[in-house]
Amino acid sequence: LKRYTTLGMATDQGKTSNVAGLAIMAAVSSKSIPETGTTIYRPPYVPVAIGAFAGHHRDENFHATRLTPSHHWAAEQGAIFVDTGLWKRAQWYPRPGEKDWLESVTREVKAVRSGVGFCDVSTLGKIDVHGPDAGAFLDRVYINAFSSLAVGKARYG
Repeated sequence: LKRYTTLGMATDQGKTSNVAGLAIMAAVSSKSIPETGTTIYRPPYVPVAIGAFAGHHRDENFHATRLTPSHHWAAEQGAIFVDTGLWKRAQWYPRPGEKDWLESVTREVKAVRSGVGFCDVSTLGKIDVHGPDAGAFLDRVYINAFSSLAVGKARYG
């Protein structure tokens, strides 16, 4: 059923829609719900504003928004934000007198090339891999070597 209807693939990831869908499928096929087959919820579970599900809501009640750990600092620095999924991600930091984004980005590139830069990548996905062959597995998936990475450390793929 999911393959043909995309049931359970929307905002709720099946937490609300699958119950009704499975009941309908069971009734149509003259089977019980356990005979029809049940699904499991897919993590991550994140709260969703009720306004995203029902009603004619606007502004903060319509779109669930997630903020990075550096969001408030970035806002204080005058960042221009871009919507990336549910996240607000700092895109560039204009300074007074800069006419467009290219001037800002060019300045930022020069600063990073001659000094240091910071990029909050907490909006990117994470994969938790366990087991004795986890490092060897990741070495086959990514170009970087993960088998030499210490436990508790992270490396960008």
